[in-house]
Amino acid sequence: TGHSHSYERSILIDGHYGSSSQFTSNPSRFIKDKGDGNPIGDGSYQKSPGPGNGAVYVVAGSSGKLAYGPLNHPIMEKSLKELGSLMIDINGLRLDAYFVRETGAIQDTFTIIKGLPQNDTDAPRIITVSPSSGHSSSTREISLRVRTDENAFVRWSNKDEAYSKMPKEFQTGEGTKNHQTFISLSHGVSNTIYIRAVDASGNAMDTSFKVSYLVDTTCNVADWKSLAYDPTFWSSGQAELGYGEGDEKTTISYGSNKSNKHVTTYFRHNFSMTDIERISSLDLHLKYDDGAIVYLNGVELGRYTMPSGMIGYSDFASANHEGNTFHIFSVDNPKELLKVGNNVVAVEIHQITRTSSDVSFDLALFSGQKKLIEKGSVWFYYDSGQTPPLQNCLSSNLFPQNFFPENDWTVLSDPVNKTIYVEVPLVFRNSVVEVFDIVRGRRVARFADLLDGQLSWSSPLQSGGIFAIQLLQNNTIIRRKKITFLE
Repeated sequence: TGHSHSYERSILIDGHYGSSSQFTSNPSRFIKDKGDGNPIGDGSYQKSPGPGNGAVYVVAGSSGKLAYGPLNHPIMEKSLKELGSLMIDINGLRLDAYFVRETGAIQDTFTIIKGLPQNDTDAPRIITVSPSSGHSSSTREISLRVRTDENAFVRWSNKDEAYSKMPKEFQTGEGTKNHQTFISLSHGVSNTIYIRAVDASGNAMDTSFKVSYLVDTTCNVADWKSLAYDPTFWSSGQAELGYGEGDEKTTISYGSNKSNKHVTTYFRHNFSMTDIERISSLDLHLKYDDGAIVYLNGVELGRYTMPSGMIGYSDFASANHEGNTFHIFSVDNPKELLKVGNNVVAVEIHQITRTSSDVSFDLALFSGQKKLIEKGSVWFYYDSGQTPPLQNCLSSNLFPQNFFPENDWTVLSDPVNKTIYVEVPLVFRNSVVEVFDIVRGRRVARFADLLDGQLSWSSPLQSGGIFAIQLLQNNTIIRRKKITFLE
C-alpha cells in the first residue's frame, strides 16, 4: 500500500482502474467530462443517476504535511503541492467540493449535479464574447473566448450560415460552457465573425452571434508584463528587494509620504530557454509581502492573497502576508507557456494598506533540479507610484507615434457615413489640417486657409480604416487625433 501528502483531483471519468498508460492509449473510453467542473469555469459536472456515469477521484493528503511524487497523472485536472483540506457540501442532488488552503484561500473547486434535464428543446445561448465587438487589435491573431449558458459545442464562420455548415470549431472547451480559439484577421479592414452553438441534445442556435474586429498592425502596444516590453528605463537591483525588514539587498521606494505609501511595485526578469521539450515540471519559489500576481510571458500563473477579477495599481492585497519565507507553487502546462529563446517573469506586489511597514520580494524558478531563475537574481523594478506606461512601437516616418492633446480643437466622426469633421479656434485658422491613412501609410487629404475654422472629409473606403487627423503650424505638428472606422 502507499499514501500521498499532496492534493490531486481528477476530471469526471468512468471505468479506469489500470495504469496511466491504459488511460492515455484510449482516453475517450473513460472520459465523461473533460472540463474543470467549476460552475464559473467550464461548468459543473452533470451526470445521470445510476452506475457507469462517472466519478471524480480526489487525493487529499496534505492537511498537515507535504510529500509527493511528480504529480503528472493524465486524469488529474488539478495537482497541488500545497497544504490544505478538502471540504464537501451536499445539498440534494448537488455536491460542491473545495480544496481550502491553510490561509483560507480556495485553490480548487468542483461541482457534481445528478440528473440531466429531460426533454431539452432549448438551444444554448451565447452570454459573452471576448474581445467584444468593435475591438481594435494591434495583432493579426486574436484569442476569441465565448461563454455559453449551458454545456455546448461552438463553431464560427466568416459568413452567416447554419451551425452544421460552419467550417471552424473552437479549439478548446468542447462540451463545456467556456470556449476558446485563435482567429487570424486581415489588416486594415473590418473583420466580421459569426458564431453559433449546439448542445448535447442537438439543439442549435438559429441566429448567429455577430462580432466585428479591426486590425491595425502598424502599432503594437506592449504592457509592462509582456515579453515585448522594454524595461530598461526602470531601476534594477539584486533580490531580495523591498524595504522595512532590514534584510533587503536592494531598497525600493515607497514615495515621499510614510502615511501614503505606494500600493504596488512591479518587477521583471528575463531568462533564456534552449529546449522546452524536456520540461516536465515548473515550480515557482516566491517570497512576497503582502499580495502578489505572477505572470510568465504575459500569462497569469497565479495570484496570492489577492482578490479575483481585474487588478489595478490602487488595489490592495486581500490579507496580510509576511514575506519571511519562500512558498512553492506548481505551474500547470509549462510547455504551453515557455518559449525557445527569451522568456520573462513579471510580478506585481501589492500592499495591504498605504501605511504598511514593509515590502519583500524574491522569486526563483525551477524545472526539476534546473535553475531557470535563481534566488537573489537581479530584477528590473518600477516603484514610481503608478502603473508602468504602455509602450507604442508605431514608427512610420509619415506618422510619429505620439497623439497630442486636443482640448482646444474639435474632431468628430460620423461612423455611418465615414466622415470626419474638424473645427479649430481663431488662433489656429492659419494652420494646415492633414489626414493620413495609417494602414496604407500615406497622406490622403490636406486643407489650408481655414477661414471659417471648419472642414469635413469623407473616406472613400466604405470597408473602414484607421486615420490620423493632424494640425500643423509652420510645418510642425501641434495636434493629432486618431479615428477608426469599422465596416
